[in-house]
Amino acid sequence: MGQNLRSGNSGVLPKDSGGRMLKNILTSCAVMKDFKSAFVDTAVFIYLLEDHPDFGEKAEFFFQYASVKKAQLFTTVLSYLEFCIKPYQENRESLAAIFLDFYTKLILLPASLT
Repeated sequence: MGQNLRSGNSGVLPKDSGGRMLKNILTSCAVMKDFKSAFVDTAVFIYLLEDHPDFGEKAEFFFQYASVKKAQLFTTVLSYLEFCIKPYQENRESLAAIFLDFYTKLILLPASLT
């Protein structure tokens, strides 16, 4: 973290398209102010690494914001399994490898039904 997470983006904050996009992202992330930890669901990883058109930049901002604030991020092994299904089915092992590198920097919680 602390580096460019999505391809083609060269700053901590997303590219500014007339100020609108940046304002929308900052507004939607305002509730994150001063958080110290967060659980990250699989969808957020998918949005980031697949560069989702609606949520990719928001996901990137979230991870960069967490990095700057030194927040602890948690997930489970289920996120790894859920994320990697599609890349392996589509013979995109390099994307799974990128995720694995990113994933190892998170705090893993035990997966449990209770």
